[in-house]
Amino acid sequence: MNEKHLSGMLGLAYRAGKLAAGADKALDQVRQDKVVLVLLDSGTAANTRKKLADSCANRGIALLETTKGLLGRAIGRPGVNVIAVHPGGLAEKIQTIMAGGDIAPAKDKNLEGTALNG
Repeated sequence: MNEKHLSGMLGLAYRAGKLAAGADKALDQVRQDKVVLVLLDSGTAANTRKKLADSCANRGIALLETTKGLLGRAIGRPGVNVIAVHPGGLAEKIQTIMAGGDIAPAKDKNLEGTALNG
C-alpha cells in the first residue's frame, strides 16, 4: 500500500463528497447499503471495530485496515478513525491502492494526434 497515493485519493474523495467520515456516519451508510468499502484506522476501538465488521460482513462490504492516524490526516480531520467510501471510480482506485496496485497512467502512452502533442 502506498500511503501517499492513498492519502491523496482519500482527500480527493472527501472533497468530492464520496465518503462518510466518522464511525457513526460510516455505520449508518453501511446499514443503508450506500458504500462499497470501509477503511478502519488501526487504532479504532474494539467495540466500533466489531460493529462495523459485523455490519460489513452481513452486507458483503469490504473492510480494510490502515495505519494509525492515516485517515484523519488524509482528510484534514485528525481523530477520524473510520471512513466509508461510496461506489464509483474513486472507490475502485482506493481499493487498487490498498491492494498494492499502481494507479498512475503509463508514461509511454502515445499522445500523437492529441492537443497535448502540440
